Amino acid sequence: MIPFQNKYKKEHPVDVVVPCYNPQKGWHVNLINSFNYFKQSIGHKCTLILVNDGSVRGINQDHILTIRSAIPYFKFISYADNKGKGHALRRGMSCTENNYIILTDVDFPYTNESMVKIYDGLLAGNDLMLGYRETSYYRNVPFMRLMISKTFRYLLKILMTINIDDTQCGLKGLNLKSKEIFLQSKIDSYLYALELFNNASKSGLKIDRTVVNLKKEIEFTHIRPHILWQELKSLGRILFE
Repeated sequence: MIPFQNKYKKEHPVDVVVPCYNPQKGWHVNLINSFNYFKQSIGHKCTLILVNDGSVRGINQDHILTIRSAIPYFKFISYADNKGKGHALRRGMSCTENNYIILTDVDFPYTNESMVKIYDGLLAGNDLMLGYRETSYYRNVPFMRLMISKTFRYLLKILMTINIDDTQCGLKGLNLKSKEIFLQSKIDSYLYALELFNNASKSGLKIDRTVVNLKKEIEFTHIRPHILWQELKSLGRILFE
């Protein structure tokens, strides 16, 4: 694959924050290739910040050494107990040093073009960029994930006065304004994204979205029932606290 040509005349380094929990076999090789391809595409310095959110399998010291040798600017954060995706991302965000930040998942599930579009949106002056999943995204999504996602998007429309019905896409972009708001958030679970959007909207930040696409080879993991219950409780906190 040929990366996009760099069209930016000024230096715009970016931090890429990635949470990690019980990753699949071979995850570190895919992470290295995907990250370096994105870095080559934008033609600027990129720092990878990897947060091990209490994994009990799938990640070891050899993986970290391999990543460190392949990516010059690399930070690794690890703690023993699983805290949740929102918590992991805040820990990673607290270590960022650049003006622009991209959040994605450890399997880098979205296409490189999608990541570049998020980056472009930040350079265009937006404070918060959200990935948006169209109907085609759900063609290969397992039935349970499909039902949960569709139900959640419906609840957003009827329970909250927001003009975006998809806040849960794992690919996002932030600048220093939205970073500050994120670091003040409280939700540790997957609904950190809704809290971020809600608080950013109330603060008058400039928010935009762009359609993103999954890579063809992505495999979805199963969602455990207790996770859904945790998310419903988090939704209640956002709505009523």
